[in-house]
Amino acid sequence: MPLSKSVTHRKSVSGILNRYTKLAVGGVATATCASFESAEAALIFTAPNIFLDHESDPIEGRVDFDANGVAEVGVVVGLASAPDANGNVGIVLGGGLFGADIAFSGRYPVAFHASDFVTEALDFRTAIGTMAMSSAGLLGSRGNWFSGMDAYLGARFVIEGDNFYGWVHAVWDPSINTMMIDLAAYEDTGGAARIIPQPKEPENYSITFGSKTDLSAGRIELSWPMLAGKTYELQRTKDLQTWNTIHVITPYIDREEVYLDQSDGDDPEVPRCFYRVKQNEMSLMLLALGVPRRKRKAERSAD
Repeated sequence: MPLSKSVTHRKSVSGILNRYTKLAVGGVATATCASFESAEAALIFTAPNIFLDHESDPIEGRVDFDANGVAEVGVVVGLASAPDANGNVGIVLGGGLFGADIAFSGRYPVAFHASDFVTEALDFRTAIGTMAMSSAGLLGSRGNWFSGMDAYLGARFVIEGDNFYGWVHAVWDPSINTMMIDLAAYEDTGGAARIIPQPKEPENYSITFGSKTDLSAGRIELSWPMLAGKTYELQRTKDLQTWNTIHVITPYIDREEVYLDQSDGDDPEVPRCFYRVKQNEMSLMLLALGVPRRKRKAERSAD
């Protein structure tokens, strides 16, 4: 099965592959992609690590949620025409790109916060909106980012004809007129995207190739760290739409799991495949309840 090799640098490839190399949660495995999901929400994370000031090229402020090579959100930092009462002269504009749009409230893009939801019920527009602006006019400094500065921009974009919802974490400092974008995510089923400040533990876990991997033979060995008592589902897809569970495990100690997948090795119709691991956080309680029961049964047998 002709699968592409592991990619570790965002600019080295195009399309869906580079999206999964920058996951803030779970990282990429490889044979093309992998993501780590908590039971709370099916969020796919990426870490753009974008820093903008008024001299930044506009193309530097673009975020591509699904790594199809087309950015969905763009942010630009500029200079206001006159300083405000505090001497600030900055302005930040944000909007949807290439058919995507962002959530507005009145004249300005919404500044979402942790635990909010980006949903279809919001007012989405393709317009470019003022996120924050220093103003010497009667209205003073304005834009929803002035009330929080550390907030989330809500977005809606289309994948193969269906709407998907996501958010971009942006921090604006009016005193030096800079914006930092460090995290973005979207809900991969097309449902409402809940905003969480950072991925759940384990934050830096990733799926990697094992030593028995032979891409030319369609043999893929995957490994990932696990926490005791939590159930992990290894899933595979050929189209990023339908995910099939191919392996389930609940370890009783913290350890690394290794799984060899060679089920599609003889299928010439599969040009590439994708992997992800889902963690069921409720399994710790189930395991904790189960262990004492087994102990009591063993004690009765001994008596």
